[in-house]
Amino acid sequence: MPLAIADRSNFGRGATSAKQLRFKIDQLRSVPAIRDLIHSQVEYWKDADKAVQRVLDFLRLWATFHFPKLPCALDLIQRDVLSRLGKPTGNYEVFAFQVKNLFLDLSITAMNEYGIPLELARKLENWLATDGDLDLAQENLSAISLDTLKLSDFEKLLISEAQAGL
Repeated sequence: MPLAIADRSNFGRGATSAKQLRFKIDQLRSVPAIRDLIHSQVEYWKDADKAVQRVLDFLRLWATFHFPKLPCALDLIQRDVLSRLGKPTGNYEVFAFQVKNLFLDLSITAMNEYGIPLELARKLENWLATDGDLDLAQENLSAISLDTLKLSDFEKLLISEAQAGL
């Protein structure tokens, strides 16, 4: 029996079947930028607005919210059942965490909390990626010199506001 997506309230908003959810998770893992995900959806939908909405719905509703709950629940079940049988258990929480963070370093996705959008944080990845060390990422963010970056004035403004808030 195929796996059904349990939460029907968001059915059709980002993923419409288990097969499509799997495809989109795999695509998220292999596609380097949200811009590229949107581009692939424009080719499919032939409508830029719909493509943007579908990608953002998937990221917001499934990748960072609903989906990570599924492997975590499975992890609890398999740990209980297999440990009772004396069998080795797996760890699905790691994969859930990776999906929730869009397969990026935690320090990159955490920049949103400081007012830096994901795509801008990705541009700063060389400075900010710290293997999940948020304190070091904050230090690195505060040390970034805006004069040396090839960014738009708006992007520099976002960074300077984040730096001021540290």
